[in-house]
Amino acid sequence: MTAKEKLLRMETYEEYEKGRAELAGLKPDKEVIEHLSKLFGKVSDTKEELYKVPRSEGGTIGDGLAWPMEKNGNK
Repeated sequence: MTAKEKLLRMETYEEYEKGRAELAGLKPDKEVIEHLSKLFGKVSDTKEELYKVPRSEGGTIGDGLAWPMEKNGNK
């Protein structure tokens, strides 16, 4: 059985995770990409705050996550 056939038989993301190493060299064609989209699903209703300080006020991703020494200007 080829890697593509193995992938196309997988029905859940958990099955994909278990066999991920065997699929490492698989070239993504249209059929493979469509099947992977079904396994991965879609992200919806994300309520995570990405920016603590709005970008319009100079914020960047990860504001407030620096090491304590870096926050004080010491490196």
